[in-house]
Amino acid sequence: MLRNGHYDVTFATVHATGRANVRIEDGLLTGETDRGAQLDGLCAVDSARNVIRYEIASVVPANTTAVTGFSTGDVARRIVFRGETPLCVDNARFSIDFAGRAVDVVARYIRPL
Repeated sequence: MLRNGHYDVTFATVHATGRANVRIEDGLLTGETDRGAQLDGLCAVDSARNVIRYEIASVVPANTTAVTGFSTGDVARRIVFRGETPLCVDNARFSIDFAGRAVDVVARYIRPL
């Protein structure tokens, strides 16, 4: 089950770590990272496969270095990532591909909406 609510998300690579506050309501995901990136996306339970599928766009501000080590330069960058994670109740641990780099993610349910 994917619960509506607020989540604390931490993510890390060999280059750096980061954090985001995420809100999920009826499959719509919004949030912001500690580096100012805006998150917007969708997530849904695939009960036949027992996974949560997601597609999230991250708009990283200009002159920002992401946890992947890449810098946006003089303009903001929009990066879309999609994937799936095993279905879980309140805590999830998985990896994503973000701009060609592996990012380890931990998402922890904090509170209801």
